[in-house]
Order: sequence, then structure tokens, then C-alpha cells
Amino acid sequence: QDGYLAPRGRSFDDFKKESLHHGWPSFRPEEIVSENVIIHKKGRMESRCLTHSGHNLPEGGVVRYCIDLVCISGQPLSQDDDRTRILTLLDDTVIYHDEFNATSYESSAESFSGKYNDGSTYVIIALSVGAAVLVIPFCSFVINPMVDNEKG
Repeated sequence: QDGYLAPRGRSFDDFKKESLHHGWPSFRPEEIVSENVIIHKKGRMESRCLTHSGHNLPEGGVVRYCIDLVCISGQPLSQDDDRTRILTLLDDTVIYHDEFNATSYESSAESFSGKYNDGSTYVIIALSVGAAVLVIPFCSFVINPMVDNEKG
């Protein structure tokens, strides 16, 4: 079963241009066959047979599902296949097709892509450097005289 049908809402030339620009097929939310795709909250995507298919890598405010080319074709598991029971073991990070709404879905992939920073990394670095700057003079002016007094 298909996981992605493109183009939808854009021309094939636009789909091809974007895909070539990024180096892999890039799909939009309206091009996903949601009942055949598992979208995890952090943007990782799988087919219904649990094969990793790619990630959501937003760019310029546009959601882009970048799918590994080798994952576009495949055969879904039949319901009597023993491997389908793994679907019942999926945790709460999965957004199932009946829960997916392309217009309201907000991916957290942006914060995990390494291309965007929420500033927390800089705050942690600044606090660490600030603490070191304060501790070194404290040691020099308070602890060293105490050690010198004990020696003398």
C-alpha cells in the first residue's frame, strides 16, 4: 500500500525540484497516506511494516517529510502475519492515522534536527562559564589564605 502520493497541491515539477534540492523525495502533509505511515512525535517516520522511512525536516515554515528512496516501495504485512503483533507494542510516541490531522500537526523534528536552536544550549554554556569565573576568584581569595594560615 502506498505511503505517499505526489504531487498533491503542487506540480510534479515543484515536487521534483524540491526533492532534487534536498537530495531525497520530499513530501508534504497532504501527500501522505496517513493510514500507511507512522509518524513519531520527534519526526521519525516508519511504514506500517515498521521499516524506517525517513524524517520530517521542516524548512522555512514548511513541513517536509524527507523519505529515503529505498523506502518508497514495499509490501505491507498481511493481518495474519505474525510480525503484525509488533504494532500492538508501539508506545505513545506514535501518531496513528486516525489521530493525524495535517492542518494542526506540529512536528517537534525542528528542535531535534540540529538546524534550529531554542537558546537553551547557550544558556547552559553561559551559566557554566559564569560559575567557573566566580569559583576561580573565590578559591584564590578565600581558600588560599585559609590554607596559608593553616601552614603558617
